[in-house]
Amino acid sequence: MKKRVVISLLLVMIIIFVYQSAAFAERERFELNGGLIINTFALDEFNEYLKEQDDYLSDNYYSTLDGLSESSLEEVTVGGGVFIQGRYWLTENIALGGELKRSVASTKYELTQSGTTYFQDSYELTLTGASGLVVYKLPVERVNLNFQFGLVNYWSSLDWEWNMDLSDDAQDSRADSYTNSNLGGKFGLELDYLFRDRFLLKLGMSYQHIVFDKLENEEGEAYYSIHGDNMEPMEFDFSGLESKLGIVFKF
Repeated sequence: MKKRVVISLLLVMIIIFVYQSAAFAERERFELNGGLIINTFALDEFNEYLKEQDDYLSDNYYSTLDGLSESSLEEVTVGGGVFIQGRYWLTENIALGGELKRSVASTKYELTQSGTTYFQDSYELTLTGASGLVVYKLPVERVNLNFQFGLVNYWSSLDWEWNMDLSDDAQDSRADSYTNSNLGGKFGLELDYLFRDRFLLKLGMSYQHIVFDKLENEEGEAYYSIHGDNMEPMEFDFSGLESKLGIVFKF
């Protein structure tokens, strides 16, 4: 008797699964979405360097010159950029996907007069990520709550430029680029709101963890603080929160 009950329950579950799978097969299974992102970064070592560099430039250049306006180096704590993501729904609630994103932040020190720049020390940081994603969807009427987990390959670059034209005897121009790559991870929650057939508005918040122990130029030289007591490579910690706004299209 118990065997019959168990077999009957298994048959019912199989029938329900087949029915749901057939119904799901008729729906849109592929989604493409993209939009804007804002990231927060830790970057404690780099921001400490920027503070020391700003004090140095102000003491050795701005304070010795008359009539110039000063624009200071600011901490790099926020970056902005874009993303594009694709997802394929294996079942009603589970999807696999991929994402490409790029976020940029910059700061610079300038000495200017009447719209002319006489001195500039600028820094631009770029973070690029390619993710493999697992998504679990919890539908609530016209809203989908998506719990997202990802393994990410990150690339980072620091572009530095120094330009000085204070006088005929005080001219200098230098530039360099430092890069590296590393694996990281992310997890978060996205909210997709269906506002039109096949179109959804996306809002998301996630946390990413990625640390580069160093960034190097083409000669293999690591970036380090010129104000420290040693020449140890500087660590770049891009871990932080990511806010996302975009549009989803269902195929």
